[in-house]
Amino acid sequence: MKMADRDSLKKNISSRFKINAFTLKKDALEFAVEKLEPFDKDKRAYWIKRLIEGLRKENFNGTVVDLDTLRNVTAAVSTSRNDNIPILNVFDVTSVPRWDIAPDGELIMHEERKENGLEVDNATMALRQRLMIVQTRISRTSELDGCTISPIDSLISSAPSEGTIIVVGVLVKIKNDQYHIEDLTGCIPIEITDQTTFHAGIFHIGSVMIFEGEWDGRVLITCAIALLPSHSADETRAYIGNSNLFGGTERIAFRSCPKLANRAARGADSSIVILSDVNVDNHDTRRALFLLLEGFTSCPPTAFILCGDFCSRPLQLDSNQLVEDGFIQLAKLIKQFPVYSNSQFIFVPGMKDGGLTNILPRPPLPQYLQKPFSSLSNCIFTTNPARVQLLNQEIVIYRNDTVERLCNNAIHVPDNLDNLPNDVVRSITSNAHLSPLPPSIQPIIWSLDSTLRLHPLPDLLIMADRFENYHVEQKGCIVSNPGPFGRLQYHFHVYFPDKRKIDPSSIDLSN
Repeated sequence: MKMADRDSLKKNISSRFKINAFTLKKDALEFAVEKLEPFDKDKRAYWIKRLIEGLRKENFNGTVVDLDTLRNVTAAVSTSRNDNIPILNVFDVTSVPRWDIAPDGELIMHEERKENGLEVDNATMALRQRLMIVQTRISRTSELDGCTISPIDSLISSAPSEGTIIVVGVLVKIKNDQYHIEDLTGCIPIEITDQTTFHAGIFHIGSVMIFEGEWDGRVLITCAIALLPSHSADETRAYIGNSNLFGGTERIAFRSCPKLANRAARGADSSIVILSDVNVDNHDTRRALFLLLEGFTSCPPTAFILCGDFCSRPLQLDSNQLVEDGFIQLAKLIKQFPVYSNSQFIFVPGMKDGGLTNILPRPPLPQYLQKPFSSLSNCIFTTNPARVQLLNQEIVIYRNDTVERLCNNAIHVPDNLDNLPNDVVRSITSNAHLSPLPPSIQPIIWSLDSTLRLHPLPDLLIMADRFENYHVEQKGCIVSNPGPFGRLQYHFHVYFPDKRKIDPSSIDLSN
């Protein structure tokens, strides 16, 4: 191996361990490089993941991994015979393949994630991709058959239109009271009047939308604005193929794997319990968690998904200490129920957990907050967003206050708020992105923007939001918001993958 390739491999190994809160000593890092050199990119990623999982299963308490520890873990995972795809697998953002869409709609798979390069270049490419992914659906959407889409550059130098025209672009706000539409060719101002008709959805800054109106030579005077129809996973797969865009080292999408489909058909007892805003520093929350765990002892679920924020008083000087103390109590609580030894506890940080800035994606909780669970091999701390493979189903977990953020930055919110969850979900799935907002509102690590894409749509999308609990289905994708596990009642959802069904539940401590 060339020196440059070896240095690149060394950097990749070191960064993958660091994002999982482990630091390899120099001799341990050299050992890892020596062992992984013979493999291709996919096999290296697979074995790095196995080594990190091995460290967790060995109940390794520290953060610095020495040579002897790594040798022992390598021997343990190398002799393991369980090389089949497991029933449940959790992927953090580093495990999501990097891919893009070409202008003609062709899928482009990249060998490795571009960590270097100018951030402005990464941002430009990411924002262009958000638009292009949506645009690829235009020619495949029956509702748009017969419609002529006008590129913006064809309007800029043209005379006023005779009749209405249609433009597809991103809504941006350049001045305080002036909105514009951008596509890949240019940018024009628009005028929204009292007569403008809004179709179903939330229409916010940063969203890709269809604008219909009259061009007066300077401004597009809109008469109607709509979201592009979303496509089901099967419709998307029909033109991008069965490549694995979800996560892990498998080349074929999990939903397209016959072996997993057969196992799913045989297993009808799996379930996932979903909780959000689990304030572990709150005594009543821990009491409700005890009742929840006690209630599932007769039918242990495959996994418990616990989303933050984990502190009732986030971003305070003592917030992390409160979470650490709460996790110590929660770990003791889980140990009281050995029946859950085969159930996975998956922890997804909230936007205010860990004392970090408001940026996506979020890393796992710091190692010292994970330490109370070091003696439990079934606790997984992952990123926000995160992805879960359950047999042949794909599940995306995202913790953010999406409803509030979209509505606060909308040019139009429907009068009937009873349909607000449907409208929010329609906006998210139409844009095929978890956070279709401009960077001034939601900062993004641009080299990781592709990990927030929803293309194709997953089987289950968990939108853990402080908004009231809801579950809706959009183009075959079930969207679950369990609501806060706290306040007046402790709401949660139970997902049954074999029935593709959400069961809304709650615990009432007033009884």
